[in-house]
Parts: sequence; structure tokens; C-alpha cells
Amino acid sequence: GSQSLPLATTDGTIARSTSLFSPSALTYDNSGNLYVATKGDDSNNNNDRSQIIKISPEGIATLIAGVPGALANTGSDGTLASLVKISSPEGLTIDSGSGDLYFESANIIRKITPDGTIYNVPSPPTAISFSNPYGVLASRGVLYVSDTGRHCIYAFDISTSTWSIYAGVWGSSGNLDSVDRLTAKFNGPRGLDIDSFGDIYVADYANKKIRIIGADRNVTTDETVLTLSPLDVAVDSQGDLYLAYGASSQIGVIDRPLVNHFVSVV
Repeated sequence: GSQSLPLATTDGTIARSTSLFSPSALTYDNSGNLYVATKGDDSNNNNDRSQIIKISPEGIATLIAGVPGALANTGSDGTLASLVKISSPEGLTIDSGSGDLYFESANIIRKITPDGTIYNVPSPPTAISFSNPYGVLASRGVLYVSDTGRHCIYAFDISTSTWSIYAGVWGSSGNLDSVDRLTAKFNGPRGLDIDSFGDIYVADYANKKIRIIGADRNVTTDETVLTLSPLDVAVDSQGDLYLAYGASSQIGVIDRPLVNHFVSVV
């Protein structure tokens, strides 16, 4: 439900008498600004509140994207994002190099540039089309997208605008680790994160596991036994994992030191 938090206005002031409706995703940029995606329904006014809001370190909130109304993706490339409609945004991520903000919106990946304009990322080709994209992660010039219906992780090369399957078997669910990420199997993968070594962590929802896609292509499973299905995962600088469980409204922590990474001293 809605939380007693301020809703941003377009001029950056804070309207303390209103609320954020059903926050769905969070991310930070290099300057410490917090970005919040909401996708709740304001039943009192019959308006969907799919929006993205930036909250500065000083607590000033600014509407980045989304105007209240019926669920929709509107706005052609280059339109001011604060004037368009978005649809149930998920998977916020910031490209630390460019400052571009990416998110999933009704099976479309959308990008908001630092100047506040919005663009649609080209969709994958038909042969590897989306079913239900969910998690989005930008790192080192690549955009990673999990798809709960295709049971795989996509990679989008930002510089060449090309899609490929990064991990998993497109359209085939399962629970299989592998020395080759393209033969490993996932089941409804959702949230994604990456550590300083380039290993990608996957909230493998239906398998109730955290999977690790190593920079060496090897896919492994964290040994911790989970009793709930994780919606999202975050890894800190110490290697500890934080898990979001939507159904139980809980946050779990796995104390996991950065194992299997050795630094040799010459």
C-alpha cells in the first residue's frame, strides 16, 4: 500500500500531504541521489501512479518521469520524461558512466538521460523476444535484463545496440549450474546485481535460490538454503547479500564473504 512519504512536484518542492504509491524499485547515482519507482493505484482519484522520483541527499524530491493516468507508455524518443506516462516500472538501474537511468515498463526497456529526456531501448529480435522482463542492471557498457517468462538473462551492448542471451537457455526453465553460462538453467529469474569482480547475482525466484554468474562464465548457486522466493538481491562491498521477499514483506541477509577470489602479491 501507500507509504507516508512525500510525492514530488515538477519544480522540486515537496508536497508533504501526499504519498508515494507502492514503491517498486530503488537505485542510487554517483551523487547520492535516490531514485524511487512507484506503480500504485490512487483509488481515490482513479489514477495510476506509475512514476519515477528523485530524492536528493538534502531530501528534495523531483518528478523524473510519469504523469498520473491510465497505464500506458507514451512519449516519443527525446520527449521530456516528466511529461510522459510510464507503466508499472521495475528494475531501476543507473549507468555510472553516462548517468543514464534505465527501467522496465510494460515489456519495454526505457532510458532517461541526465538532461531529463526519455528514449525506448530497441527490443530484442523476434528469435529471442521478451516475455516478461523484470530485473535491469547496467554495468560497464552492458545492460543486463532478466526475463521471468524466458528464464534467461539478456545482455544489451549499449554502444552497438545489439541484444544477446547472456545466461540461461531462452524459453527453457530449470535448475542447473554449469561451467558455461549459456547451458545453465534458471526458473523465473528476477532481481540482478553485480560485485566488484564482475560476478552477477540473480534472484532465481521459482527455484528459491541465489545464483551467481561468474565473470569466468561459470554459473554456481549460493549454498544458503532459502525457504522463500527472492524478488531481488543486492551485494555490498564485503560480499554480503541482501534479499527482498515480496510475499512476506521481509528483507533477508546472507553473510557471505567474497570467497573464491584470491589476490596474489608479486
